Amino acid sequence: MSMDKNREIYENELTIAADPFVKTHSYIRYQKFLTYRFPFNLHPDLQPDSLIHWNPESYQAYMVAGDYYLDHNAYAKAIPVYQLGLAKEIATAQERNHMEKNLQLCKEKFK
Repeated sequence: MSMDKNREIYENELTIAADPFVKTHSYIRYQKFLTYRFPFNLHPDLQPDSLIHWNPESYQAYMVAGDYYLDHNAYAKAIPVYQLGLAKEIATAQERNHMEKNLQLCKEKFK
């Protein structure tokens, strides 16, 4: 086949089927979580409990929720959220340090 023209090439036998995960309830919850994943984006509608519910195995859900509680001076709520998040596998030392620092700050403010 010559590529003289710019055109789409489609070969049915080489098509890879969609992953079945994209049709699961877990994927739908993950999609909801993604919009809140980046803490530098403003999210006035953030509901921290929902964020954790949508992605309970991700440290990021706990980090963003903990940061939300800290920003709203809800230290008693932030402490267990950070603790749970720190028990998860965390991608970077910077994120772990961020959570540890904020957990300590919440403990000091909550006294």
